[in-house]
Amino acid sequence: MFMAEGEQFELDAASPRSGDIKVGIDIKRIEARRDIHKRCDEIVNKATKLKSTFPDSKFGAIVYYPFIEEHVNVQNRLRSENIEGVVFASEAKESIENAVKMLLPTLGVLRN
Repeated sequence: MFMAEGEQFELDAASPRSGDIKVGIDIKRIEARRDIHKRCDEIVNKATKLKSTFPDSKFGAIVYYPFIEEHVNVQNRLRSENIEGVVFASEAKESIENAVKMLLPTLGVLRN
């Protein structure tokens, strides 16, 4: 959780556990085509708020969007100077774990 401009925001993963956030990850489900604009705007807003509070932080998003042929539309909607990486995943735990592994290097986090 972090506060920005009097509002509280939640990240699905952040590092470090306390103090200034250096890396934040948001995982978002977009299950219907009609929700793409709203959900993408929410992600961009959260990234913007994170960067306004922690200017040196990095932000990445993992997105579940079942319409694979339209992933490019989501990527275009999430194009922002405040978002360092976007990765897609299915609902499966392994898919989310793989997405995180792909996203971390983009955020400057080295894998062991």
